[in-house]
Amino acid sequence: IIIVLVTMTTISAYFTINRLSVDNSLSIWFLEDNPSYNAYIDYQEQFGSDEIFVGMFPVNNALESSNINKLKELHQAIDSLWFVKESFSLANAKYPIYVNEAIVYDDLYTTERSEKGLKSLYGKLPNIIQQLVTEDYKNLFFYVQLKPTPFIEKSRAEIAPAIRERIEKHLGDIYFLTGAPVLNEAYSLGIYKESLVFGILTILVITVMLLFLLPDKRYLPMALFSVAMPITILFGIITSLGFALNMISMLIPTILMVYSVSDVVHIINIYQKEGLSNAHIGKSTLIALAIRKSLTPCFYTTLTTIVGYFALYLSPLPAFKNMGVFTCLGLLLSFILVYIISTIGFSFLHSEFTKDRPILKLKNFNYHHVIGKINELTWSYRNAIILVFSIFLIIGLGSVLYVKLDTNSLDLLAEGKAKQDLRTVESQLNGSSRLQLNITSLDGDEVVTKETISALEDFQNKLETINLLANPVSIIDIKKFLEKRTPVLFQSNVSAASTQNLLKNNELESGSFYKLFSEDLKTLGIAISVKEVKTSELEALLDGIEKSFNSSFDASKYKLTI
Repeated sequence: IIIVLVTMTTISAYFTINRLSVDNSLSIWFLEDNPSYNAYIDYQEQFGSDEIFVGMFPVNNALESSNINKLKELHQAIDSLWFVKESFSLANAKYPIYVNEAIVYDDLYTTERSEKGLKSLYGKLPNIIQQLVTEDYKNLFFYVQLKPTPFIEKSRAEIAPAIRERIEKHLGDIYFLTGAPVLNEAYSLGIYKESLVFGILTILVITVMLLFLLPDKRYLPMALFSVAMPITILFGIITSLGFALNMISMLIPTILMVYSVSDVVHIINIYQKEGLSNAHIGKSTLIALAIRKSLTPCFYTTLTTIVGYFALYLSPLPAFKNMGVFTCLGLLLSFILVYIISTIGFSFLHSEFTKDRPILKLKNFNYHHVIGKINELTWSYRNAIILVFSIFLIIGLGSVLYVKLDTNSLDLLAEGKAKQDLRTVESQLNGSSRLQLNITSLDGDEVVTKETISALEDFQNKLETINLLANPVSIIDIKKFLEKRTPVLFQSNVSAASTQNLLKNNELESGSFYKLFSEDLKTLGIAISVKEVKTSELEALLDGIEKSFNSSFDASKYKLTI
C-alpha cells in the first residue's frame, strides 16, 4: 500500500508541476446554449473578434520608411500565426479614392509622398489616424485581431508568448502591449500567484495549528501526509485529464486542507485517548477501536460536505460544475486516505502512551479562567449586550438597501508590466479595448438610405462628445473623407446604390479590421475605443449610448446592439 501511495503521489506531482494551468476565459462562465454567449460568438464571426492585442512602439519619427518597413515585416510574421485573423497598422492601412466613378483604395503610407503631404492627408481621417500614430508622431500602434473565441480557447496560453516573441524579433524589446488577451493572461497569472501565496500561508497556519492540536510530536509527519497526499493526487487527476483551474476551483486546496486537518486531528486524538485508557490492549485492537469511534462523525461530516458541494455540479455554469465534481472527488479521497495513512502511521508508532504533550502550548494561559470571566461578564451585562447587538443588527439590515456593487477591473490586476503597459497605452490612445455598436433595420431593409446615413452621422457626432469613448470609426469617416477630397461626389443627394457600392468596395479592398457593415447590408457598425473603467462608469456609458441612439434613430425601425 505504501508503494502504491508513493507512486500515485509521485506521478500526480509530476503531472501537476508540468501541466497545471489557469483558465479564466469567458466560456467557462456560460453554457454552450446560453443565448448571450451564442450572440457574442455570432457577433465575433460576423464582425470580428474583440480579442485584440494593442501594441505601441516608441520611435523618433513614425513617418520614417525604416519604421514602416519593420511594421511590414512584423505583419508577415504575425499574419502567419494560425490564431490570428488580421493585423493592422499604418503599414497596411488604406484610404479611399474616387476614380472614374468608382471607389478604389490606396496605401495610407507611401514614400512617394512627402512628410508634409502625409500629415495633410492624415488630417482628413482623424479618428482612424489617431489609432495608428500619436499626435506627435513619436509612437506607432499595431493591432492583432484574433480569431473567434471558440477557435483559440484551448490554446490561449501559447498566444501571448508567440506575439511577444515576434514583436521582439522585429522591433526590439522597447514596446508596450495591452488589450483583452494580455489582461486575461495577467489576471490568470495574478490569480495563480495569489493562490500559491495563499496556499503556502494556509499550509503554515495549518502546521502551526497541528503543533497545538496534536497530543504528541510523533503524530506530526502522519498528519502532514494526510493533508498533502489527497490534494496532490487530486491535482494529478485534474491535470492528467486536461482540466485547468479557475478563480473558483483555486479554492479546492484550502477546502481539502481544512477538511483533512479536522479528520486527522479527530482520529489521532481518539487513538491517543484510547491508548491512555486501554494500555492493556494490543496495537491492532487499539487502531480498530480508534477507527470505529471516529468513523461515524467523520463519515457524516464527509457526507454532508460532499452533498453541499455536489450542489455546485447542478449549476449550469461549467466553472461551478467542475468545481463541484472535483471538490467532491477530493473530499472522498481525503476521507479514504486519511484512514489509510493513519492506520499505516499508527502501525509504525510504538505502543507506549504518555500524557498529552503538544509541541506548542501556551503555558501561562489559563483557558478555564478566561472562559469563566467571559461567562461572568456576559451574564452581568446581558441586557445591554442584547440591546447593543440588536441595534447593530437593525443598522446592518438597513444598510443593505444602500449597498452598491462597483468593480474596478484595474483593482483586480496586480502591479506589474501588464498594468503599466495598459496605463501607458491608454494615456496615448485613450482606449485599450474595442466597443462595437451595431445598428440593424428591424424591417429587414438595407440600411443604405439617405435617412439612415444622416441618422448615423448624427449618432456618431454625439458619441464623440462622450468622455469615456474615443475615436469612433464608421462609414461616416469614409464619407467625410471623400467629401473633403472629392466635393463634387456629394454635391447631389447620395443614392442608395452609390452608398451600397461604396460599402462593398470598402469591405472588398480596404480590409475588415473595422467591420462597418454586415454582408447583407442590413446592419451598420461603429467601432469605438474604450478605456478600462469601473462597472458604474460602464453602466453610465452604455446608458449614454442608448440615449444618443434613441435621439438619432427611430427605435421602432432600428435596433442598437452593443
